[in-house]
Amino acid sequence: MLIAPNVEIPDDVGAQASSVLGIRGSGKTNTATVLVEQLIPLGQQIVIVDPTDVWWGLRARRAAGTPAFPIPIMGGTRGDIPIAETPGLGIAIADAVLDTGLSMVISVRHLSKAAQRRVVTELLEQLYLRKANDRRPLLVVIDEASAFVPQRVSGEEARCVGAVRDIVRLGRGTGFGAMLIDQRPASVNKEVLTQVDMMIVHRVTSPQDRKAIEEWIEHQADDGHLKEVLKSLGELKLGQGYVWSPVWANIFAKAQIAERATYDSSATPKLGKPVPPPFEFLAVDIAPLRDRLKLSVEKAQQSDPKLMREEILRLKRELQEAKAKPAEYAPPIDIEDQIEKAVASAAAVVMPRAATIIECLRQAISHAEQHHRFLSERAQRTTPVPQAGSSPAGESYAEPPVRAENGSNFGNGAVGSVRARDRGAITTAAAVNGTARGGGTATSTPPAKLDAELGASHLKILEALAWWAVVGIQKPSRAQVAGVAGYTPTGGTFNRYVTALVSACLVEYPESGFLSLTPGGASKAGKPAKPPRLADLHARALDVLEAPHRKVLQVLLDGRGQPLGRTEVAERAGYEASGGTFNRYATHLVSMGMAVYPRKTAIAAAPWLFPSGLK
Repeated sequence: MLIAPNVEIPDDVGAQASSVLGIRGSGKTNTATVLVEQLIPLGQQIVIVDPTDVWWGLRARRAAGTPAFPIPIMGGTRGDIPIAETPGLGIAIADAVLDTGLSMVISVRHLSKAAQRRVVTELLEQLYLRKANDRRPLLVVIDEASAFVPQRVSGEEARCVGAVRDIVRLGRGTGFGAMLIDQRPASVNKEVLTQVDMMIVHRVTSPQDRKAIEEWIEHQADDGHLKEVLKSLGELKLGQGYVWSPVWANIFAKAQIAERATYDSSATPKLGKPVPPPFEFLAVDIAPLRDRLKLSVEKAQQSDPKLMREEILRLKRELQEAKAKPAEYAPPIDIEDQIEKAVASAAAVVMPRAATIIECLRQAISHAEQHHRFLSERAQRTTPVPQAGSSPAGESYAEPPVRAENGSNFGNGAVGSVRARDRGAITTAAAVNGTARGGGTATSTPPAKLDAELGASHLKILEALAWWAVVGIQKPSRAQVAGVAGYTPTGGTFNRYVTALVSACLVEYPESGFLSLTPGGASKAGKPAKPPRLADLHARALDVLEAPHRKVLQVLLDGRGQPLGRTEVAERAGYEASGGTFNRYATHLVSMGMAVYPRKTAIAAAPWLFPSGLK
């Protein structure tokens, strides 16, 4: 795949992680477009996240006989299908992408910043989840990447950063590629940027951006070409750039990137020189896609935890109002049907515990109706209304308790605190424990569909819990489980799998920050194939990390968990103790639960890496 007279890139770049960087007007969008134009004819499926609304030019001819591609466009000024701030929209688009196999441009410029992140997060998480069983090549191009993977992360940004990080670090095995495009390398999250296999960098002028490129070289390459690159970055002409892939493609070249073949929809308007319109904008039949997307949106909205919580709260308010009616009022006999119709479909899709909630609501309403019928009959007989605790026949009678959401009890079946857990999955204490305190019994058996969807990734977590159980630790921490299973404990992927296992009643939270197997989970996990060894634990923990962090942790492991001076650790790992690089690596290990600071000037491997039950 030739992108310049002296640069040929392997055709499988669509399954790699790459970046195209450079200041505004340096040619980075043209470079990214040239790559996309050459990949589409090869059969590469591409999804372009476009917060600038300029990628529609792929579908337009600049002149007669020039190429263009019939790619559906969602949102933006040229969109075939408008998109709005709809819950579950990103999930629906991801399903449409994989179900149709079409390349698409997703323009989100018209959405608020928060909505852009939400759509992109849902899109990437759903693509990553479904790609576990789908090995067809798929490249996600993210323009203005720092809007979705910023260097400084706060609030809801963390979930979006985690979704992009999963694709960049872990997507290659299923044919998942990523291309990050941005004006400022320093603004892109370093944990993500340093993992790309190929960097194409155009003109860069600020010291911070040069530093970011230097950090990528530290992770991915030797510094043989470093001086040459840093010296000339600020002098590169329009379209000139360095193409560098030291490991994956063994490329280092300064090149003048070819001009794009499709219409240049990103051209900068100049005073007195209007941008010429496209010669032709291709028509695309999007009727099948529109119908599929509509169904996907409806399904995603039914699965949205926030909407489900709102529906449950509304039903609880109706129940309170029904109980507050005067004695002579007889509730409509179809209240139960109305409530079940309102939530049954959504509950069956997303929340295995929703069936328990609906059953408890059904029992509560049935109890309320019985209570009102009883009061009505008593009123008709002109006898006093019985007090709670007794009935006319001397029988014990208790009005069903109704409480606020934190610790709700509904009718004869008690539903423990309904709350959002790990990305909105709703669980109930009664369902997790398998019993209802009010006398009813809540099922702990998950729907068969969810159990069938548990795959190899979920099994790795179950096996990790079984591994720790053999060691003698029945309630390992999240860091311990993630380390043995091969995941980052703070990553979105690990959280999603744990949430699914909890929802399936295979894993539970014995206390905050810890996990344990349920009897059902233990039966699925089985026992380790071979007795656990300390070396196995350390090998798994190291395998989770990237090379720079791995070097630091190896020094700590060699110290057998004893506190080591920060200067000693840095020097043995090959870093400057006073440099910011070592501090970042050490802090990262601490944030992952793999290292601790026993005192200000010392660092040690986390105690869980040296359990007493292993040799």
